[in-house]
Order: sequence, then C-alpha cells, then structure tokens
Amino acid sequence: MEVLLGLIATFSSTAAALFGLGGGLILIGFLPEFLPPDQIIPVHGVTQLASNASRSLIVYHSVEWRLIPKFLIGSLLGSAVFTIVLVNLSITYIPAIIGVYILLKLWSKRTDKFLSSFDSYYLLGFLQTGLGIVVGSTL
Repeated sequence: MEVLLGLIATFSSTAAALFGLGGGLILIGFLPEFLPPDQIIPVHGVTQLASNASRSLIVYHSVEWRLIPKFLIGSLLGSAVFTIVLVNLSITYIPAIIGVYILLKLWSKRTDKFLSSFDSYYLLGFLQTGLGIVVGSTL
C-alpha cells in the first residue's frame, strides 16, 4: 500500500511540475483511501513541501524575493485564523470539505476565477495558507 501511495505522490508531483498545477488536487483526492481523516492534511502538506521545495531549488535564480515578506505576513495571519477554524471543526467533516473544495475547484469556473483573481500578496498568503491548513490544497 505504501508503494502505491508513493507512486501516486510521484505522479502528482510530476504532473504539477509539467503542467504548473493540479498535482496537489490529484494527491489530496487519493489520500482518503489510504489515511484516516486526521492524517490527510499533514501528510499532504509534507509531501507538497518536499515537492515544491525541490522545484524551488531548481529555479532558485527566478524567485521573486521582494514578494516573500508580503506573502509571509498574509500567510502567518491565514495560519492563525484558519487554525482556529480547524480546531473547532469536527474531524469527521474533513473528507467532505476536501471533496467539496475539489469539486468547486474543478467544476465551478466562478470559484476558480474568484480564487485566482487576487492581486494582493498579503491576501494570497492568507488564503493559500488557510486553505492549505483546512483542505490541504491552495488556490
């Protein structure tokens, strides 16, 4: 079972590298089949961190360093707010919330347009980190 999960993680990371998106959604869609609800988000987060960090190292020279402080401030605020939400949410709802998020992201052009329309890096940091905490995926 671990080998299959490793292959899915590798495939989803490769898809994200090739297409620039979608790898996280692929992985989060499979994780409920392998893990209990309380382990889905942390495992997804660590997997995404490893995948994205390795890609960041490859394109290190292209990183826009001046944007990081703005994003980081929003990210810290988003983690505080969404952690409060998550702590007060029953763990049994997590798979349903993840499923609804995936369906909205894939099927609703309005949701996708709304989530990708933000110009503020403060707000992007807030939403990406917050969504990452609750549904394990970002914009």
